Amino acid sequence: MGKKDEEVSKECNKLLERINQLEEQLRQKDAFIEALVSSVPKPIFLYFIDTEGKLRYISEYNLEFYGKNLDEVIGKRPSEIFLDPTGQRTMAEAGMKTMIETALENGGMKIENKEVKLNTEKGLLHILTSCAPVKVNGKLEGMVGFYVDVTPIKQKEEEAKRAYEMIREVFKNMPFPAYVLFVNREHKVQYANDEIAKLAGYSKAEEIIGLQPSELFKTEGGRTVADKVLDTGKAVVGIQAVTRTKDGREIPVLVSCVPVYIDGEMAGVIDVFIDITELKEKEDEIMRTLNYTDNALELLTVGIRELQAGNLNARVEKPPRVEGVKVAERFEETVDYFNEFAERLQEIVRKLAED
Repeated sequence: MGKKDEEVSKECNKLLERINQLEEQLRQKDAFIEALVSSVPKPIFLYFIDTEGKLRYISEYNLEFYGKNLDEVIGKRPSEIFLDPTGQRTMAEAGMKTMIETALENGGMKIENKEVKLNTEKGLLHILTSCAPVKVNGKLEGMVGFYVDVTPIKQKEEEAKRAYEMIREVFKNMPFPAYVLFVNREHKVQYANDEIAKLAGYSKAEEIIGLQPSELFKTEGGRTVADKVLDTGKAVVGIQAVTRTKDGREIPVLVSCVPVYIDGEMAGVIDVFIDITELKEKEDEIMRTLNYTDNALELLTVGIRELQAGNLNARVEKPPRVEGVKVAERFEETVDYFNEFAERLQEIVRKLAED
């Protein structure tokens, strides 16, 4: 081998050595990236797909969560792992693609904070996900994506929604004669029953949600009991009042309004009033009956005393009829009996005097 050949051989060996060094550095960097991505802790799922849409790096949290080994996912597309909505086959088998695969096909689109549902072998997941293109010297090398499992949060939201719906339905279906409102700190109706909506001239509770109580009823100074309790924090319990509707009706009610506190902070007030129209009518009827009875007994008492005093001409006049007094007819019969008795007594005394 000539000197020149030896020099070429040395250069080749140096070049091979350099290539081996670069390959080792590349392996180390690849191992570092793999370790870096793999070690990303909960609650973040991190992964990287190459230009073919295949998984190249993935965090251990993904593997732990899905119960899979690294060999089962590396080199596969995400759509070959996740299931379609039926849960019977993969998305790829159903001709579907994940968001990051679609973003890659569209030139490496950046997508942020997208809420997505994913079907897995462990069930339906709700995730908040983002993805972005990875470029080196302007060349697209793949896509990095991450997502956070928000399923527990969504479950809590669903529970809260169901609780809200239950409260709304409980309020909405409170029957007559109860009128019920929940007024929040902004002095706006948040819950109500259908009966109070109808009383205010609406068809159903949903139509008055968001209105202020003073928009439903006429009040002095535009302030309702609910407004006053919201301002003072002092409960009002069992007071009689008159509710005036927008169309001019006046309805006697029994009112209670109490503040509602959550974690020590007032959240609003529950305003309940009961229609006591029938009770007031009964009360008025009883008062009319008592007044009539007092007057009638007074007339009868005077007549009896007159007879006791020897006035055989004493007669009792029937008291004036009072509408709604049911005992009037019976008392008038009693007056007739008294007057008949007085007349017979007078006749007996007259005959005795003649004999």
